[in-house]
Amino acid sequence: MTLARVRGRLGHIRLQDLTEDHVEAWMRWALQEGRGRGGKPGTGLGATSVEMSLARLKEALDRAVTRGLVRVNVAREVTVPRKARKAERRARAAVPPWSVAEVRALVRAIAGDRLQAPFLLALMGLRPAEICGMRWADIDLDEATVSITNTRTVMGNDIVVEKDAKSLAGERQLPLPAPVAAA
Repeated sequence: MTLARVRGRLGHIRLQDLTEDHVEAWMRWALQEGRGRGGKPGTGLGATSVEMSLARLKEALDRAVTRGLVRVNVAREVTVPRKARKAERRARAAVPPWSVAEVRALVRAIAGDRLQAPFLLALMGLRPAEICGMRWADIDLDEATVSITNTRTVMGNDIVVEKDAKSLAGERQLPLPAPVAAA
């Protein structure tokens, strides 16, 4: 999926004919007008999105080098300009954490909702993929703990990917407050 935007612009070029100039031109296009959905089409993608696509392209070209399809990875030295990364960081608005009153208002609003427990787990700081990856075996109501060992995400609209936590630090056991256990 991350390479789809690259394939759309560079896919017509034979692998052996691809040059660093092609990759540079793609990157400039992506930063200036590469958005196709998720905002105003024709506007630039964020530097982070372009970096992710560029990283996948570099990985694919590294594989092509390993397989002997090309001699060099022409994307290896292409990087998103520092100016674009800094502009993106400056444009990102700092989101203040919720106040106690806002948290209480949410807790009251979700009382009895079928998704009350996942919402409360999110308030505890769990990531959406961790909540979705939870199994009943991960919850110990007697000990009032929850184990985070698994994640579940959706790729596209139909592929569910389930895997272990990203790192050992991501695997953890947390206390389960009484209101969350009750939900």
